[in-house]
Formats: sequence, C-alpha cells, structure tokens
Amino acid sequence: MADRKNDPVKQAQARQRELIALKKAEQSGQPLATAETAPAVPLDGKQKWENFWYYYKFHVMAIVLAVVVLVVGVAQCVNRPRYDYQIVLFTYAGYVDDQLDLIAEQFKPYAEDCNGDGKVEIGIINCSFDQSMQSQQVATNSLVKLQSLIANRTDAMLFITDEETFAYLNKPYEGGMMANLGLPDDGGTSYHLPQSFYDATIVREISLPEGLRISRRKIEGTSFAGSEEAASNAALADQLLEQMIAATN
Repeated sequence: MADRKNDPVKQAQARQRELIALKKAEQSGQPLATAETAPAVPLDGKQKWENFWYYYKFHVMAIVLAVVVLVVGVAQCVNRPRYDYQIVLFTYAGYVDDQLDLIAEQFKPYAEDCNGDGKVEIGIINCSFDQSMQSQQVATNSLVKLQSLIANRTDAMLFITDEETFAYLNKPYEGGMMANLGLPDDGGTSYHLPQSFYDATIVREISLPEGLRISRRKIEGTSFAGSEEAASNAALADQLLEQMIAATN
C-alpha cells in the first residue's frame, strides 16, 4: 500500500490549501496563524536605548558637536573685548604675550572711551616676527596678515614699527605710507617712544627692541579716502598721539 504521507498528490493538495489560507489572510489583513508565530515581547528601557543608540548614535554625536561649537562661539563673542583703538605692532623681533598687554597699558592714559562702554580698551595686533629665529612660513603668514589689515581694517590706524619695518612700510607708497602730522621724528611722520615706555614693558628681563616709533597711516590717496569711519578713526588716533606727546615730552 502506498505511503499516504509521502503521496505526491496529497502533498500538492496540502500546499494548495496553504496558499488559499495565505491569500485569505492577506485579504483580511490578519496574520496567518501558524505554529511558528509568536507574540512580540515589549522592550524594556535599556533595550530601547540600546536600539536607539545603535541606529542614531552618529546623529546624536553630530548634534552634540554642533551645540558645543555654537556655545563656544557665543561665549567668545560675549567675552571678546570691544576695543576703542587697534594698534598694529610690526617689527622684526618677537614678543611674549605679557609684553603685548603691557604695551596696550601704556596707551590707555592718552586714549578715550570711544565706544561708550565705560572703559578704555586698546587692542594690539601683532604682525611681528623674529627674522633670526622664525621660519620663512611664519614670516610669510605675518606679512599676509599685515597686508590684509592694511587693505581692509579702517580701525587699524596706528602702527608701531622699528627702523627697518618703518622703511619697509613706506617704500611701496609714493610719499610714504605714514601721514605727516608734524610729529617730532622722521620728517613729521612718527614719534619715537620714550624710555619710560621701555622701562614699563620689561618682562622676565626681556626688553623691547630699540628704535620703536609710532605713526598714523595715511587715508588720503588710499581705498579708505572718503570713508567716514576711516576719517573718524584717524582723528581719534591723531588725538591719542597728540596727548601722548604732550604728556611724555
């Protein structure tokens, strides 16, 4: 007698019944009940977090990084001093940060609270580099920074230079880069800083280089000619120089 369990006809009929049951289940929207179907087990809190972290960890890290960058940027803007004057320091010598702060302090007695925030702040833009020690790349970066602020910064009117850098800045300009304000030195274009300035800026027995002078750049004949902002900043710079010379001579 043929084995009914392995009868090909019976097997085909069984498969057909399964297909009919599957189609009915699909049409009714109900899952097909089989012996292998098991109810889903709900995830606990830890499993939900692990599942979320697996799929979205890079999204979370990107959001956290963006928030940190935003917070740091806002904090820097809030804490950044609002300078009343910007003075460019360009010499062929290196400086320590404490010296830059002391240099700024020397000009405060002759400066005004230009922005009305109740205090006088002097910014020193250091474009200096030590020719004997720094790499060529450092020198190039400093000169690029210097040329950029000369071309774009109307608030950077005052320049502290030494003898060599004073000549370097004046050379490309017909009649020189520095304005003739009737100052005591260099044909009216600069004022050599007094000895008291050097004495007050010694840090760890390191003195400023000799021959420093301060000048105000020209605005006539430059891209800043006709700029009210440049003219206002130039007038404030001239006033500072006038008060400083009167007090130190």
